[in-house]
This record gives sequence, structure tokens and C-alpha cells, in this order.
Amino acid sequence: MIFFQILLFFFSVVLLSVSISGYGKLIKLKTENNFFLEIFLGFIIISFIITVFHLFFKIDLVFSSLIFLIGLIIFLKKGIIHLKELFNKKNIYFLIIIIFFIPMFLSQKYHEDFGYYHLPYALGFLEEKIVFGYANIEQTYVYNSIWFNLYSIFFLNEKNFDFLTLPSYLLFLSFILFSIHQIISKKEILISDYYLTTILFYFILKFTRISEFGADLPATIFFILAIYHFLRFSELNFNE
Repeated sequence: MIFFQILLFFFSVVLLSVSISGYGKLIKLKTENNFFLEIFLGFIIISFIITVFHLFFKIDLVFSSLIFLIGLIIFLKKGIIHLKELFNKKNIYFLIIIIFFIPMFLSQKYHEDFGYYHLPYALGFLEEKIVFGYANIEQTYVYNSIWFNLYSIFFLNEKNFDFLTLPSYLLFLSFILFSIHQIISKKEILISDYYLTTILFYFILKFTRISEFGADLPATIFFILAIYHFLRFSELNFNE
């Protein structure tokens, strides 16, 4: 039974990542896009979609399912997958890493802030459309973050919040795989690669419990990505 649940969770992680990546494919950058970079971009697009939708409607399971279904359709339409590419040695290594990090999510313990404002904030998205002035009557809604808006589509039926921190986990996992991909895909080791290697070791040692970092973890990851791409921009322009 436990093995079946782990296997189901594994396939859920893969499918959700593919769906989020589909939205990322809508953004074309001057740099070379890859699957993991598209996940980061996809999170941004989905967050804005949810925020705008919540101005007029509450978030429900139908809307959440539609969001992920559209992402899968976009991914399949934009990207052609060949079986030879799917089962190459690098992707198999990535799958092993994903399996290795599964216990991190399954063994998480919610921190004290979870019930204080993480959960109430997300519930506000499920129960009704946006209510202006909430922050004036309830301290919970003062601590706003677009990342909390994203939490609402990870609720299951009957207010099941077991997967509320799943977006943080997916972002963390994507960053780990993105860093490894960027480091091993180059013939020449550059300053940006040393930077990612240092951050990689820090993340693996420090961020052992996804639920303990709330909105701080996504903000940190996107900030690190901004620095990394600034370094890459500098390296490319220096070579030219």
C-alpha cells in the first residue's frame, strides 16, 4: 500500500511538472530554454492567472483541474517527445534524484505559521472570490504573497491540504535538477557553474523540510536564478 502511494505521488510530481512546464513554453527568452527553466516561468504565469481569476470567482477543484489539463495540452502541442530522448541516461539520473527526494516531502511537518496564516489565506481563495479589506479585520491576510495564491489550486476535495506545500517542493526539486543540468551540460566550467555548485550544496544541506520555509523558499530560489542569469549574461557577452 505504501509502495503504491509513493508510486502515485511520483507520477503526480512528473505530470504536474510537465503541466507547469507547458505554461513556461509560452514565454520565449533569448537564452536557451530547457524543461526546468520552463517550470520556473510556468509558476509565474499560473500565479498571475489564479490571482486575476480570483478577482471574480472562487477557486474550486474544476478550475484547478482545468489549469493543469491546459498545461498538459500546451506542453504536448509545443514539444515533440521522442522515446529515444525520453529514456536517455541523463533523464534516468534525474528520475532517480526525484525518487531520492520523495521522502523529504512525505516526512514533512507543518511549522507553526502554517495554521496561523498559510492555511487561512489559501482557504480564503476556496471559499469565495476576493474580498477587499480583509487585511483590516484579520491579521492573517496582512502577510500577502503571490506564492500563497498558488497554494489554492493544490487543494483536494473536502479541504484536504496534504499537498498545500507541493508547489514549494516542485520548485525546490526543479531548482536542484536545473542546477545539475546546467553544470554537467557544459564542456567548460564557468563562474556561473561554481556559483550553482555552491548554492546546490547549501540547499541540499539547509532545506531539509520544505514546509518550514513558506514563501521564503520560492523568493530565495527566484533571486538566485536572477543572479545566475546575470552571471551567464556577463559570460556570454565577455566571450563575444
